[in-house]
Amino acid sequence: MPLDERILPSISIVIPIYNAASTLQACLDSLMCLDYPSSKIEILCVDGFSTDASRKILASYPVYLIDNPQRGVVSGRNRGVEAAKGDLIAFSDADCIFDSSWLRHADSYFDDPEIAGVTGPIELPLDQNTIGKGINLLFQIATSIAGGGHSAKVPVIRPANHLPTCNAIFRASHLKKIMPIPEHLIAGEDIAMSHKLKLLGYKLLSIPDIKVQHYRRSTLRGFTRQMYRYAIARRQVSRIWTELQYPMHFLTPCIVFLALLLLGVSFFVNTTIGSIIIISFWLLTGIIGVIYTRKLGSVFWQPLIVITFLMSWTLGYIREILWQKQ
Repeated sequence: MPLDERILPSISIVIPIYNAASTLQACLDSLMCLDYPSSKIEILCVDGFSTDASRKILASYPVYLIDNPQRGVVSGRNRGVEAAKGDLIAFSDADCIFDSSWLRHADSYFDDPEIAGVTGPIELPLDQNTIGKGINLLFQIATSIAGGGHSAKVPVIRPANHLPTCNAIFRASHLKKIMPIPEHLIAGEDIAMSHKLKLLGYKLLSIPDIKVQHYRRSTLRGFTRQMYRYAIARRQVSRIWTELQYPMHFLTPCIVFLALLLLGVSFFVNTTIGSIIIISFWLLTGIIGVIYTRKLGSVFWQPLIVITFLMSWTLGYIREILWQKQ
């Protein structure tokens, strides 16, 4: 059924960008195919003065380019909200591809004035490489343990803890009440926004029919930097709102230290015991990776992904405890 433009809300799509040329064109191409009237959409690309071909790519599309001198993703979200004119504000990232119906059903969920925002399934693109698939597996496990917002499947409408900003649509009038987000945060703006809205008494929903595909990091180097920054951001956010300090955030460094201690003692007592522990860990995580990704190479990559996550998170978390900015 054709959408009646007269009754549809206008939507501002905010996408922070910095050196995103490798994925940006596919992202923008999918936005051009949205099943939503183009007259009701404005696309705001907030660029931190990219040094790759990002700006050249943006020039070929009907988007608004906003400069972000601070370059950070948090400042990018803030600048985008400042400029947004839509009734709804949708956040995503330059490494996302959008289902054509991403925005089609969004307005129906805002009939209730207590609803401040919605999210939905965050799926993995079919052409994601083996490392990215292994990282996605880790995210799904972490989400199920820690109750995060990244979920590949949303079978029914349900309350959301927070709205991940790779797939989030907010009521603009509510969102602007809690902006800007503190720009000393290096990430975690999705957690901060969601929490501030819930403190005002608003509701967040996770719904089945607002879908995006999100590329995970495709290299261990990129994943290392991401997890290091995420750990710092989680610590930063929990210093502002202590109720956002979840046990798994600080238990992860504890687990790493205990594992290293156990491994060291095992090798000291008997090198065979230490070798068995390492081989058992490698085989277990590798087999799980192969089952999930259906790629034999995961026998090698999945253990490295797990180790990268644990070590990067631990280093980032400790760094922020020891050298936090006052």
